[in-house]
Amino acid sequence: MVYDIFIADKYPQIYFDVFTNTAVLNIKEDLPKLKILFEGLNIKEQNLSLRIISVKVVNDSSQHIRKVDYDTEDPIGFRVQPGEIIRTNLADTSNDYLAKDLTFSYPTNNVVHFKDIIFDAHQFFVIKLLVLHPANQIPTVSPIGHIAGMKKILVRESYKDFGRVSFWARALSGSLGIQLFRMVVYFLISILVFLSLVIPPSVIDGKLHKRKQKRVVKEFKKSVQLNESDEYLFKTYMTEGIWVLLSMQYLAASQETLNKALSAYREWQKIPHEIRTEAEYGLYAPDIFRGSFSYAVYKIEDLISAGFIKISGESGTVDPHMRDTLDRFVLFLKNKGMISKKDPIRITIAGVGTFTAPDQTMQDKPVDPSDKK
Repeated sequence: MVYDIFIADKYPQIYFDVFTNTAVLNIKEDLPKLKILFEGLNIKEQNLSLRIISVKVVNDSSQHIRKVDYDTEDPIGFRVQPGEIIRTNLADTSNDYLAKDLTFSYPTNNVVHFKDIIFDAHQFFVIKLLVLHPANQIPTVSPIGHIAGMKKILVRESYKDFGRVSFWARALSGSLGIQLFRMVVYFLISILVFLSLVIPPSVIDGKLHKRKQKRVVKEFKKSVQLNESDEYLFKTYMTEGIWVLLSMQYLAASQETLNKALSAYREWQKIPHEIRTEAEYGLYAPDIFRGSFSYAVYKIEDLISAGFIKISGESGTVDPHMRDTLDRFVLFLKNKGMISKKDPIRITIAGVGTFTAPDQTMQDKPVDPSDKK
């Protein structure tokens, strides 16, 4: 069986990716007579420079940001320091809604605020800036504003990584220190490969199934009115599996079935304790009390202790509330696909016989209990 587990973000998360921060002019030589004018200002004489900064704003979460999530007293945007924002342009968007409705405001000459818009999960937009700044300093982008549930806005400066040789590229060649690091990495990888071969897929599959069982039980508990005694049903399902619940259903199907099981249980009580113990393991005991049949007799005692079976003299009854909860829970498990008809289960009930679930109904006539197939 294959299980898909989806883990969603609890809170929204925005990040700004500064992917370009480029000088418009890059003059390395000092030319005294050179004048660089921008809107009538000699920026070379003023020791100023122009830069184009591109910022990608991304909702990097599975949570949609609604208009009510913004703080009107603390709008979302960013500040450029040092420098003055001369011009802005919405360069790209991930959807038409952002392209149509997104606008900007400028409370000061170095601050940009975004309009409070619906910012859906995994969407983005790109804003391009023309910034006038001191020639000997590179302006940076700092986030401002607040959104409900978000601790802070992250800033990445991916433009700094362009042309940089990655760590792994250096790890595959280089000094003695790099070579030693490579040996450690290879050693750790070999351990992981070994563990993946040693741990069988069935163990992983079993853990995933157990996690799904817990989710289903939790969901069922929210849908019905329960008593404290009902916890026995859920504990049994988690520790022993669905086949025990199906056995209990079959046992409760008729008074005749229950009486036969209780009769076998009373015979079991007459056997010396040491022989009972051997029978549980299929050793040196009467044939009728070996194997799964032995366990089924032993389980009757557990059902009586849990209150599922009520004893009155020589007869017994099934607790009506626990039976109703059991029937509801088994039906819930079927609807959730936790009981597969492709893999029928062969079940033995003490003094009653053996039946196959879930292919046969609870009214099917069981086979002889001495059947060892």
